[in-house]
Amino acid sequence: MRKNCIQRAQAFLLALVLTCSLAVPAAMAEGEIRLDHSTASLEAGKTLTLTADVADTLASADVSWESSHDTIATVQPGAGNTCTVTAVAPGAATITASVKDDTSGTTYEAACAVTVTAPAVPVTGVTISTAATLNTVEKNGTLQLEAVVSPTGATNRDISWSSSAPDVASVDADGTVTGVGPGKTVITVKTEDGGFTDTREVECSGIALSKTSVKLLVNESESLSFPCYGAASGKNVVWSSSNPSVADAAAGRITGHYPGTATVTATVYGTGYTASCTVVVEEDVADAINCTVQSGQLCGFDSLLSTLNSRSREKTGAGLDYLISLSVPTSQGILYYGYVSPDAHGHGVGGTEKYYYQAGTSQMSLSEVSFVPRTDFSGTAVISYTGYATNGKSFNGTIRVDVEDVGDVSYSTASNRPLEFTAEEFTAICQARTGRSVKYIMFEQPSASRGTLYYQYSSTGQFSQRVDSNTKYYTTSTPSVNSITFVPAESYTGTVTVPYTCVDSAGGSYNGKVTITVYSASGTGRGDVEYTTGVEEKVRMNASDFNDVCREVQGTSLNYVYFDLPSSREGTLYYDYTSRNHYGSKVSDTTRYYRNSSPRISDITFVPADGFSGTVTIPYTGYDTAGDSFTGNLVIRVADEDGTVYYSTGAGKPVQFEAADFNEACLRSNGASLSRVSFELPASSKGTLYYNYTSSSGGSRVSASTSYYRSGAPQLSNVTFVPKGGYTGTVSIPFSGYDVDGSRFRGSVRISVGTSDDDIVKYSTVSGGRVYFNAADFNAACREITGDSLRYVRFTPPASRYGKLYDQYGGSEAAVTSSTSYYRSGSSRRLDDVSFLAASSYTGIVSIDYTGRSSEGETFSGVVEIQVDSAGGSTTIDIHLPFRDISSSAYYFDAVKWAVSAGITSGTTATTFSPDAACTRAQMVTFLWRAAGSPAPKSGANPFRDVSSAAYYYNAVLWAVEQGITSGTSATTFSPDAIVTRGQTVMFLYRNAGSPASGTGSAFTDVKIGDYYSPAVRWAVEQGITSGTSATTFSPSAPCTRAQIVTFLYRTFAR
Repeated sequence: MRKNCIQRAQAFLLALVLTCSLAVPAAMAEGEIRLDHSTASLEAGKTLTLTADVADTLASADVSWESSHDTIATVQPGAGNTCTVTAVAPGAATITASVKDDTSGTTYEAACAVTVTAPAVPVTGVTISTAATLNTVEKNGTLQLEAVVSPTGATNRDISWSSSAPDVASVDADGTVTGVGPGKTVITVKTEDGGFTDTREVECSGIALSKTSVKLLVNESESLSFPCYGAASGKNVVWSSSNPSVADAAAGRITGHYPGTATVTATVYGTGYTASCTVVVEEDVADAINCTVQSGQLCGFDSLLSTLNSRSREKTGAGLDYLISLSVPTSQGILYYGYVSPDAHGHGVGGTEKYYYQAGTSQMSLSEVSFVPRTDFSGTAVISYTGYATNGKSFNGTIRVDVEDVGDVSYSTASNRPLEFTAEEFTAICQARTGRSVKYIMFEQPSASRGTLYYQYSSTGQFSQRVDSNTKYYTTSTPSVNSITFVPAESYTGTVTVPYTCVDSAGGSYNGKVTITVYSASGTGRGDVEYTTGVEEKVRMNASDFNDVCREVQGTSLNYVYFDLPSSREGTLYYDYTSRNHYGSKVSDTTRYYRNSSPRISDITFVPADGFSGTVTIPYTGYDTAGDSFTGNLVIRVADEDGTVYYSTGAGKPVQFEAADFNEACLRSNGASLSRVSFELPASSKGTLYYNYTSSSGGSRVSASTSYYRSGAPQLSNVTFVPKGGYTGTVSIPFSGYDVDGSRFRGSVRISVGTSDDDIVKYSTVSGGRVYFNAADFNAACREITGDSLRYVRFTPPASRYGKLYDQYGGSEAAVTSSTSYYRSGSSRRLDDVSFLAASSYTGIVSIDYTGRSSEGETFSGVVEIQVDSAGGSTTIDIHLPFRDISSSAYYFDAVKWAVSAGITSGTTATTFSPDAACTRAQMVTFLWRAAGSPAPKSGANPFRDVSSAAYYYNAVLWAVEQGITSGTSATTFSPDAIVTRGQTVMFLYRNAGSPASGTGSAFTDVKIGDYYSPAVRWAVEQGITSGTSATTFSPSAPCTRAQIVTFLYRTFAR
């Protein structure tokens, strides 16, 4: 309702009535009288006290009072010179005070003009005149509400409007409601006078979702609420997904199927109302089960049963019952039940069917499930599933199947020499990929600048015809694959790719490629010459090695060879090499190098590229003394030697050498302690070696002619390498060392300066703590560097003062060696079995170099960086916890960080820790065993029939029995899946500590002196490990949760 001029005048008059407008009288002269009010305004029924002030000369005279209109205002004299004026009715009256001077007979007067107004009319209520109690408005539409103030004659009729949910609907000062978004709001009108209100509910039509974005793991689900409002209310809702293979929804429940992003949309049927939610599905890679197969080979679940059962126990505390909701994108392959061969593949696996770990009658067995990759697929296939344990609990997971390309047809030929195809190679590849024979093949022509495919080729060109991409060529009939010839373009050398499509005997097809290497000279034989050298250590050829190969392949002596050139990132072949700056020439691929004359094979040197390690393969073509040729490979393995010392630093950051590191290298090389070393100086473009370096003075430059001593002066530990500003890469500084017996050895300092993080795998732990390596981390590094999946890794163990690398292959623990390969998957030694145990006295960063090989045979190198923090005092482990159910304010927050960092436990998923979940006896002893350093049990005797040697907790249980920490629940049972109680937990800790003496009293009413866990509880309280569940209770029989257990361990081992 709008304010008008009359209302404003009334408001102003009311303000005058309430506040009384007072006029200040003029200064009083001698013999006069004055009043304290000259004018006044009063509501009818109100009173006012007037006071007269008279001159001193009239002080003894009486003051008389009089009203000009008693019907408007009356006057009643009061004590002293006062009177009370009472307003009677609206109008104007004059109140006069008078006093007479008896001496002169003069009467003096003073007056007050009184205005009497009618009393204000108060507001008694307000009503919204719109009839409906629930009103509907469309988005961006309007609804007009009107309010009526009672009574109609109320003096102050001002009102205001408000909305309880402005994001649903807004309202302006006139009561106009505007729809903003789907939902329900309450519109309120309120009077200024008295604060009276009235309300109306308003719904903005549409559908709303409780979340607009959701992040899920594969096979994880989340339910959204989806209320409908206004015109959408009561109607059916239809759900759709932009990418159903990633995520779909039904009745508000969104389920993730495969890593990726999808938009789920809810539509109110028959209307235009919609609401959407962005769904990001992630794979819990760290929790995935991994296996590797070649393209065309199946991955049988019978080989995964043990791992799946162990995963079930980890997730639910009980063994596996069955899997359900098995799915994989059809672009990657198909899941079959009862697969035997491509022609007897059984039937497809159903998403709603159950596949049992131990199938009973009429139940389908999980061991009969197989994944068969598509013939043209290579890479990682992700199979999602939901598992149910025997205790009824469920869990979600993924199986990552790395499908390795079986390769394809490859040939090699010399420049200008035609090459005939052979059907056998294509038949073998087709059989490997599809399990079937070839029906026919169609070829595409390569680039004409590299060569041409001909059918029935003749050097005279008499019958030659170009291969046509629409023609079918057969392996057992005509036109035959055996009649196809590739003719290199004139003088061309390099690699040629010939795409083809193969159709198998069942009509299935795949695309492949023929790779042809065209060398600079012809060859008919094959033979390899192999050398091994260290990182940045040159190796010189020996002509007799090539002659030996020639005699073996050709039966005659060698005359000369041509070399292909290696990649510059691997190294360079030099002729007459002395140093990087002094050499005769680089080897040319068009130059003959002779066994007995110049230029000689024995004057060729291979120099690895800076920082390169791995295998270099250099093809060559040799000619014997009869002029016949053969081909072979010069294979050079560049590997770290025993004398290598490793450091890493940031760009521009100095790194100080430590004599202990060089002593370790000397011990590895010579088996004796180090005496001294002398360095070759690095290139100034990479950095400088200083002695007694400081950031302010710089120190003195290291001299190549000076020896630096482990124990004497000048001291080796005072040598510092300072990278040149802006340089990043790997610096290798050769050195000569002498042991205490005077024996010499060669080595090099390898310094990684500000390198890319692609090859760095990072972990963290505490002093004396253990961290377990994860094959997925190394696979990710391999993919970043090579583009292919990882096959295996070899490690260079760190100096013992930093800690040790261990391998738990086959249930027993052994030190990792540099010659052992650790595989990403398979039955051989596995990366997941490798762990690092930090030295108890060391803190800082430990760098462990590794060399990896991809599934395609490419080698690469990297570094494992492990941050080791102090485990004592109040040190806080600064690691990021990904668990959304762990609050930084939780009492167990630091304990969880410590336990995860020390490799004692991890989350129940990638994003949850489940702090309130109860722990089993198996989990408890495993946590304790890991906290103690995962020591190997001294005996392999297992008294418990319910503890399998394949169980993850096997070594932990045997160790705990040996240490007297537990004796099981009976002579032959351990009950690994039984829930562990708080009383049992502190008893395990107490026995691990050696059952020390403790006090005799207990503040807990539920812990009696005779209880077996009583001394353990007293000890735990004394040590600050626990304070009970209240001031008077310990709750010994209550299940011990994951949060409580890691907190007990943290307070026992880390504080």
